[in-house]
Amino acid sequence: MNIKFKSKSVPIFVDTDTIVEPSELSYDVILSPAFYWVKKESLPVKYLRDVKKLLPSIFDDFLPQGHFSYHAYKKEDDFVLYAYNDKEILERLETIGIKSSQINNLYFAQSELEDMQSAICFEEKALFVKDGLLVQLPSCMLEDSADLDLENHIFSKHSIALARYSHIADNNSIIKISIFVAVFMFIFGVEWFMISSQNSVIEESATEIFAKHHLKSTNFQNEAIFKKLNKTYKTQSKLRKNMGVMLDLKLFDGEYIKEMYFDKKLLTVSLVLKSENRVSSIEKMLKQKHVYYTSSYKNEILTLEIK
Repeated sequence: MNIKFKSKSVPIFVDTDTIVEPSELSYDVILSPAFYWVKKESLPVKYLRDVKKLLPSIFDDFLPQGHFSYHAYKKEDDFVLYAYNDKEILERLETIGIKSSQINNLYFAQSELEDMQSAICFEEKALFVKDGLLVQLPSCMLEDSADLDLENHIFSKHSIALARYSHIADNNSIIKISIFVAVFMFIFGVEWFMISSQNSVIEESATEIFAKHHLKSTNFQNEAIFKKLNKTYKTQSKLRKNMGVMLDLKLFDGEYIKEMYFDKKLLTVSLVLKSENRVSSIEKMLKQKHVYYTSSYKNEILTLEIK
């Protein structure tokens, strides 16, 4: 489709086969659904900033190979989520006659036309809304549709910004840079090498860990699992440390640990001592080891409750 304009800062709907006559105009560009991937989801988060952290994992199994950027906004009770390739969009716009310097604002068709009540057509294609998402089909598949008219269009606040440079790194570039950095850092010492080796072992075991712990498909869910397991690990580590301190106590002949058990985050230890005078010595040793406790002494038995 060939388009000519005589005024500046004009709205324009762009599809992959659009052709724009050379000019010095600036454009408010609306990208057809062919330029992006979109989902409409109800997510268990309150703030948009939290949604943006989840976007890469939400689209993880949905996108082809490439380097993608993400965008989102809330629509009523749902979130509208986008993934797009900056480099491919810029290259396509350049091909059809729009330079990056001519782009005043850039929008997705979803955000600009999602509230339309009936189908609209442009050239041999048509757009209509189904289940809240804008769908593009050949116009011959729809009987009734109106022509696309942007003359009085009021744009939404959901414009996007592309990375306006031609050397956006693809996956191969990122891999090459990572290898170079790894080799460069290696020369600074054996210690870094050992840490890197440990990380490699962890990465090689990722598949086994996912299967063993039944991890979820999104980072958001896995982070919740990690926090739970990490909390358990810290509790057990603290328990082992406190038990080690108790087992290493210097007791006199005839003194011994009568009982030791763990229940509900509390380690309880009963010590048989020769006299009450020994209580202060035991407590002093515990404080030196930074063990926090409450104690009671009765019938030559010192009972310690260690948190």
